[in-house]
Amino acid sequence: MEPASSSKQKRAQSQSSSKRLKGLLKKASELSILCQVQVCMICYPPNSTSEPTTLPKDQPAVEKLIELYLGAKNSGSIKQVASPDDYVSGKNTGRKKEPCVELQRAQQPAFEYSLWHPELDKCPQELLRSLLTHLEKKNSTVNLEIMKRVHCFSPTAVNDCVDTNHAETL
Repeated sequence: MEPASSSKQKRAQSQSSSKRLKGLLKKASELSILCQVQVCMICYPPNSTSEPTTLPKDQPAVEKLIELYLGAKNSGSIKQVASPDDYVSGKNTGRKKEPCVELQRAQQPAFEYSLWHPELDKCPQELLRSLLTHLEKKNSTVNLEIMKRVHCFSPTAVNDCVDTNHAETL
């Protein structure tokens, strides 16, 4: 009885791995088409006796892409990729980071853009005040729209919102 269940299990594993392989090949080709990049993929089968499946199919194209990648990696034009495990093990930094430093860094907001543009320093104060007034009006309008959507356009909630917004601006 065991050999029959074993063969069924092997067949199921084989079908599962072939489905996964087809899915990976499809995703890799979609990535290549949509992002207009060259993609190389080498998948080794579970049983190491058969040849690996490659994308692109022809061997010279695979070797060319591998050489291109290694050349770019050695020249430094490819950014180094790090996984979370690399940071935990200290591979990226050469030492383990202290948890306190990581927590502080996580709690600090990361601003990509400056909060103040240097050109605003050159503007007269009247213009800055009018800009502030304009932005406050926009902010109250946006807040009102948010409250309308949150409260499903409830008229009482909108009226309460309008009253509090006008009270804040006065």
